[in-house]
Amino acid sequence: MTDNLYQIPISIVLPVYNGEQYIRETIDSLLSQTFREFELIIINDASTDNTVSIINQYNDPRIVCVDNEVNRRLIYTLNRGLSLCRGKYISRIDADDIALPDRLQTQFDFMEAHPETGICGCSIEIFNAEKEFTQRVDFAASDLDIRAFAFFQSPFNHPSVLLRRSVIEQNHLHYPDSYLHAEDYGLWIEILKYTQGANIRKVLTRYRKHEKSITALDDRQMNNRIEILVRLHTQYLNQNGIELTAEQMQIYTPFTDRSLPYKITGAGQQAIACVLKDFLKQLSQKQPALFPGVQHYLSVNTFYKFFINRKIPRNTFLLKLYCRGVIYYFKRKLLKKD
Repeated sequence: MTDNLYQIPISIVLPVYNGEQYIRETIDSLLSQTFREFELIIINDASTDNTVSIINQYNDPRIVCVDNEVNRRLIYTLNRGLSLCRGKYISRIDADDIALPDRLQTQFDFMEAHPETGICGCSIEIFNAEKEFTQRVDFAASDLDIRAFAFFQSPFNHPSVLLRRSVIEQNHLHYPDSYLHAEDYGLWIEILKYTQGANIRKVLTRYRKHEKSITALDDRQMNNRIEILVRLHTQYLNQNGIELTAEQMQIYTPFTDRSLPYKITGAGQQAIACVLKDFLKQLSQKQPALFPGVQHYLSVNTFYKFFINRKIPRNTFLLKLYCRGVIYYFKRKLLKKD
């Protein structure tokens, strides 16, 4: 199907389960968009609170509410949402986040001007439930930097993306069941096989931070998350012609992903250095265009991991990465002051 055959410009996919506390604020932010031509597909995943009654209070023909008969969890619900979309573009948001008034218009205009781009994210403002804390987060902007950052973490904020539906449909893409709680990351690395990505350096979404963060996971949950991310990282490395052993991946993933804990010991530094050297050597041979960006993000991650471990590298190779990360950190601090 070509782009000009789609029925409406944008379909918004909003999954919700027991979202009575915040969903009204989310829906209001969407109905207040400066861009008006969209459908809002709300998939209720068998909520047991007042979510449905809140949704039913809205009398707007753009709202389409469908129900899962039983609780099917997020991945099934997201994929059901994708299958219901009629728009040229698919927008995502969660039932506790807020879209700023010009979000849809800004992303729509960008995608219309860049037909080579199939996924577009944006900067976000993180805030806590009491709105007492805010933090701006900018993501890698260019396609090249996005591909470099994807070696370590998700290069997009999931509830802030706009997807080109033709890319999804023509390549039979969906959220993968095998990457629970990292299903968006799994979809992004598939999308990047077929199209370019971009992030707009403008805050268009307010992202609510909850108590149930990664730091609240118990040991079993954390081990499960690490295992999933190891598989996902392995897939992306292989996709780019890079192969590390299973033992190397057990070091690579928790060390390079800033969301994961990693205890650095003096004896372990040599093992970390060997893995990263092998990774960078293969990268320089297979994907030389990505090397500068990857080295940059790896330096930042190295500084972060040593900083939270309250250590300074004793390995020369790691010390060089660490120092690059320190320089970048203080450059950003100085730029913010200006």
